[in-house]
Amino acid sequence: MGASTLYIALPFLLEALVTALIGVVLAGGALAALLRFVVHDRAADTLRFMPWVDGSDYAVALLVIALLGPLLTVLPTLLLTRKYLKV
Repeated sequence: MGASTLYIALPFLLEALVTALIGVVLAGGALAALLRFVVHDRAADTLRFMPWVDGSDYAVALLVIALLGPLLTVLPTLLLTRKYLKV
C-alpha cells in the first residue's frame, strides 16, 4: 500500500526503547535498594574487613546500565526489522 520501512518499523523500535527504559529504571531501583538495605544496613556492620561499594560505584553501574540497556535492546530490533522488512 506504499508504507515506508520506517513507518512499519517505528512501532517496534519505540516499543523496544520504552521497554529498555523501564528495564533501566527497574534495574537502577533494584540496585539502589540492594545497596541501601543489604550492603549498608546489614553486611557493612557484620563484615568490616571487606571493602564495600559506595555511591560512586552505584553511579558508574547505573551509567553503564543506562547506556547499554537501550543500546542492546534497540540495536537488535533495528537489525531484525530491517532484515524482515525488505520493502
